[in-house]
Amino acid sequence: ESQVLQTESAIVGEVISGTTLTALPLNGRNTGQLVLLLTGAITPNPSSFVGARNTGSGGRPFVNGNREQTNNYTIDGVDMNETIDNLVAYQPSPDALAEISVETNNYSADTGNVAGAVISSVIKSGGNQFRGNAFEFYRNSSMDANSWSNNRSSAAKPERRLDTFGGTFGGPLVKNKLFFFGDYQGSRFSAPGFEAISVAPETWRSGDLSSLTTTI
Repeated sequence: ESQVLQTESAIVGEVISGTTLTALPLNGRNTGQLVLLLTGAITPNPSSFVGARNTGSGGRPFVNGNREQTNNYTIDGVDMNETIDNLVAYQPSPDALAEISVETNNYSADTGNVAGAVISSVIKSGGNQFRGNAFEFYRNSSMDANSWSNNRSSAAKPERRLDTFGGTFGGPLVKNKLFFFGDYQGSRFSAPGFEAISVAPETWRSGDLSSLTTTI
């Protein structure tokens, strides 16, 4: 029988495997969403996790009651935190990641410099065989509903188009000794302005301002 508790260390956390990264649906291909599956990780703004990168004030979890600025992000052991508001400096494509380790409590001495979570991403490496993949995700506004404000003003539904594409490739430079791995992900988003604005009525444009209650 498998042990109920792991006894090697007191660290509380979970490892998200590369299989999980590619198998679970990710809106916007943002791997930060997976941290929310762990116990103690929440967000008051789920929509901030749907972009390809955690920018602005959102896109970061609140772990064990701590603020979102108290998390520590690393990639292959390299610090990946922006100095302003502790934003995520770089977020790899899900296809490029081998695993994500998330520690939420009792961190080891070499990583325990924060009060929130320690989120460590590990990039894939090449092997003795050339391997890679290519992908494209396409979305448009064909199945979108119009907004309430557009319906009220009889405005047309705005057209939107999102293309997310890329690939990975790795292999040997010197068999059994030296390997390479690279990845690319690009996004192209097109959406015209869709703000509804009221204009002055015809009487005002002809000089009749008698309907105004304030002095001009």
